Amino acid sequence: MVLAGVMGAAVLLVAGCSSTVDGQAIPASAHTVPAASVTNLDSALPAPASFPAGYTATPLPHDQAREAAADLSGVPGGSRVTPLHCEPPRLPTDPADLAMTSATNTGDGSVLAVLLTRVDEPLTTLSKQVARCTEMTATQFGAKATVRRTTEPTPSAPGADDTFAYGQTTTSGPKNLQLTQTTLNDLAQVGDVRVTVTFMSQRGAEPDRKAVGELLSATVANLHR
Repeated sequence: MVLAGVMGAAVLLVAGCSSTVDGQAIPASAHTVPAASVTNLDSALPAPASFPAGYTATPLPHDQAREAAADLSGVPGGSRVTPLHCEPPRLPTDPADLAMTSATNTGDGSVLAVLLTRVDEPLTTLSKQVARCTEMTATQFGAKATVRRTTEPTPSAPGADDTFAYGQTTTSGPKNLQLTQTTLNDLAQVGDVRVTVTFMSQRGAEPDRKAVGELLSATVANLHR
């Protein structure tokens, strides 16, 4: 089941505890973000057939999409983040402002996910936060996860206002039972719509950079149609 593959990220982080994340909003830029022409974000998601062979893809209902997005961020709902300013951006609560398709590799369990969110800040707000927050901790119910981030080469996505990429490694659990989740995140923004394409693995699989880049470009193109 596709959702089960994404939800595995939450098990890794908090040993079976997961809930929807709201986080703390990052202060918005003083500059107004122009609205994109797309009113139905679901229509801009890539078709399941766009995902690589070996992946089973499906669009997620809004509630499941919010939960999956929170899990992939490395900070499950209700977590206490240190430093505080490293909390992830707030996820939209309006179903019209968030859409997601998730795909699970039937061989190694890795996940490819495409997330669309409507935002009121430029992508540089997030890129600056990642640069400040190269290491943070997320604690929930006594379980602590350490999150480390690295800036990746800027992806190409013709038609995007801005692009950005970062890698993330999240470790949790005692040393003899330590669990590790790695992600590659390519992002682009078109007006007030942010595209996040994530490759996630819990088994040390190398990220499929080609697939991530192609999905990013294809989704940006969809936003212009």
